Amino acid sequence: MAGAEVDIRNRHSHLDNHRNSLGDLSMKPWEYDRDWVSKPPRVPSLEGKDTGNLVIYDLGCGYNKYPNSIGVDAMPKEGVDVVADIENLRGIVQDEVADVVVLSNVIEHGNSIAIVKEAHRILKVGGLLYVETPNAYDAERVIRGVLQGRTYVESGHVQVFGSTELTNLLVICGFELVNRGFMARAVGRGVPQPRKSKATRLAEIIVRIFPNTREVLWAEAVKPETSLRRVPIQ
Repeated sequence: MAGAEVDIRNRHSHLDNHRNSLGDLSMKPWEYDRDWVSKPPRVPSLEGKDTGNLVIYDLGCGYNKYPNSIGVDAMPKEGVDVVADIENLRGIVQDEVADVVVLSNVIEHGNSIAIVKEAHRILKVGGLLYVETPNAYDAERVIRGVLQGRTYVESGHVQVFGSTELTNLLVICGFELVNRGFMARAVGRGVPQPRKSKATRLAEIIVRIFPNTREVLWAEAVKPETSLRRVPIQ
């Protein structure tokens, strides 16, 4: 488990340099994705259920926070209820107050361990965490990486996750995985859709055959009654 934690921490080694290159340091790296996503995230376990009696926090919510949630973001904007650094919400959000925490398109932009640990802290025992992040092994990413001779990472992302890496992150931070899957990326709001490249067309064929190469990886996890952590998947 220690090895897995060190591996994830190593992914943050260039985070400070990345942030220093942004120019406007008041804007966190996770600002970019959620502001271009056209729809709020969907939480599979809550689909079709009345969430009016649940306390839901959407951390790094951007403009499109989860319905009936408390939106937390580093920048003041429409829909944001609390302006704060989601890597450190102590003194702002109390321990064990949330029934559900949503992390949609945020962990790839910042210190993923700090963000997920904050989610763990503010969740009640038995509370649900929903995480959504670009799939490190999506077909088009892999194809572009082969063509470019290096790992393809979108601008603003400081790390990428496959299903194993995401599971390890959740376990390290004290969660128990209950569900995970893959889906297509939401269409960007106001972003003109370019003509499909050969890589994109090839990726579409691969995805039909291998659904786990879809663009987005999601997972649901719960905060267990004990802090006993399972050994991460190797």
